[in-house]
Amino acid sequence: MFSFFGIFKVRGNSMAPILKNDDYLVVLRNKFNWLPNTGSIVVVDHPDLGKIVKKVSSVDGDTFSMAGLTSSSISQSHLGRVSPANYWGRVIWVFRK
Repeated sequence: MFSFFGIFKVRGNSMAPILKNDDYLVVLRNKFNWLPNTGSIVVVDHPDLGKIVKKVSSVDGDTFSMAGLTSSSISQSHLGRVSPANYWGRVIWVFRK
């Protein structure tokens, strides 16, 4: 049962004010390679950056784009398109210190 959920710790402020540095997230794991909905806050396993949390900005065919919420976030062009295989899960709960 626990394999359907994961815990993720936020590092950085690119998703402020929704998520803050050191917040803990409960993530519903993507076990079936589904695409997320536009506007969802997701964790992806980025090939260059490792696990990161971003907001889904668009879904197109079998890939999606993400963005942070602040000017300090990595640009969408650098993040690139994400496939369902790299979509780790959707944030369903936030715990703050």
